[in-house]
Amino acid sequence: MAGLCEGGNKPPGSLKAIADNVRLGQASPLSYAKGCSVLLYGAHSWSLTERERDMLRKCQRKMERKTLNITLRHRLRNEDIRRQTHLKDAAETADKLKKKWAGHVMRLNANRWTHILRTWDPRIGKRNAGR
Repeated sequence: MAGLCEGGNKPPGSLKAIADNVRLGQASPLSYAKGCSVLLYGAHSWSLTERERDMLRKCQRKMERKTLNITLRHRLRNEDIRRQTHLKDAAETADKLKKKWAGHVMRLNANRWTHILRTWDPRIGKRNAGR
């Protein structure tokens, strides 16, 4: 862990500092863990459109290239880079996390506020007169 952030004035643990010290084709597992967790933070509550899925995939590919210190000039295919990183697609992972969260919420006890809010119907009852 000591040799990861020896480059200049970059904050320790930043993706740039880690990527600067990784040679072509050799990446640190720590950088992958940080990148994936940051990229998918809160994914269980996202409702992604196809455009947002594409943006998520582009961001993940860019992070993979940066982590491996590969530029577009190397002209490597995305599939080859994905094989080196052993990462799963971020958009698919976001969908999986959302389904996992939905299952968790469905199994919750009926007394909890999450269940009450999920099943609450604001149109129940009578309106007050004088509106």
